[in-house]
Amino acid sequence: MSWEPPLFDGGSEIKGYYIERLPGYSSRFVKVNHDPINNTQQAYNYLMEGTEYEYRVRAENDAGISKPSETTGVFVARDPVDTPGMLVRPTLKDSSKGSMTIEWEAPENDGGGDITHYVVEVCHTPNR
Repeated sequence: MSWEPPLFDGGSEIKGYYIERLPGYSSRFVKVNHDPINNTQQAYNYLMEGTEYEYRVRAENDAGISKPSETTGVFVARDPVDTPGMLVRPTLKDSSKGSMTIEWEAPENDGGGDITHYVVEVCHTPNR
């Protein structure tokens, strides 16, 4: 997550930021970090997939800790990568007695990640 520094620092340089999280199973925001963060972004791992979260940030200067920012809004933790979309039927480009060449286009939806390879399956049917 990332955020913008406050428009006004209260006359004292910002020392750092505290992030608070409201997990879906609670009605109370809790501090995520106990020491101030010096930059305006932070990555979080180990979220529970399917759980609702909401975050907000507070700034600290010599006078103390600010009121909280607006929240991120509620979001559900999900794996950012899903399976790719379905391919359109492959096209036979060339065939001979012992080989064939097929061609296809990448799916419109890559699932949020790079497509690294394709799996080609063959179904042998008896001669008719």
